[in-house]
Amino acid sequence: MTAERSLLAALEAGCSAPVGALADLLADGQIVKEMRLRGVVGTTDGTRMVQLSTTGPVPETHDRATALGRELAAEMLAQGAAGLMGERAH
Repeated sequence: MTAERSLLAALEAGCSAPVGALADLLADGQIVKEMRLRGVVGTTDGTRMVQLSTTGPVPETHDRATALGRELAAEMLAQGAAGLMGERAH
C-alpha cells in the first residue's frame, strides 16, 4: 500500500485523474520472492495511456516502498504521463 500511495502522490494525481496503482507479491509456492508495482495513467477518454511496472525484492522498510513508488512515477512522467492526466475528452 505504501508503494501504491507513493506512486500516486509522486504523479500528483487528483481524485478525478485516470490513474491506477497496484502492488502485489509474487510467490514461489509458499515463499514470497518479489513485489511487483504496476502503474497506469490514461486520458479521460481512454484513447492513450502510459502503463509501466517494476519488480524487485519485497521492500523491508517504509522508506524503500516509498522510493519504489517514486521511481516508477519518475519513469511514467518521463514517458508523458503528466500530459495525459491533463487532457480532457472532447
